[in-house]
Amino acid sequence: HVAVDGRAVVGLGQRDAAKVLAFLVLHAGQEVAYRTLAERFWPAEVRGREEGGDFPSVRQSMRALRAALGAPAQLLLSVPGKGQVRLEPERMACDLSALEALLRSPRDDDQEAGIDLVLASEPLLSSW
Repeated sequence: HVAVDGRAVVGLGQRDAAKVLAFLVLHAGQEVAYRTLAERFWPAEVRGREEGGDFPSVRQSMRALRAALGAPAQLLLSVPGKGQVRLEPERMACDLSALEALLRSPRDDDQEAGIDLVLASEPLLSSW
């Protein structure tokens, strides 16, 4: 489950955009090059291209992702440089991020119950 400003991200419509969002969630706060996304999801687009090449599938997926996110997309997805994107973690919530935070913190009985609750709910990133 991924939410932005308390609103669940739905309506991606394009499976590729969902894959890109999941990848960006896993790398939240880090600059991700379009080339990295292309290598991961569309390796045929990368073969034979020079370093700064154009990746149509990445551009199309980013358009679909921005459309699904709506107005918050401008604040959530930053462009640190040409052909790069960064997901700003401060404005989003994700079940995986919540679990990682719980696992990294010192635990007491309440936190153990929180971990159990997260794991007992839907599978992590279940909507992907």
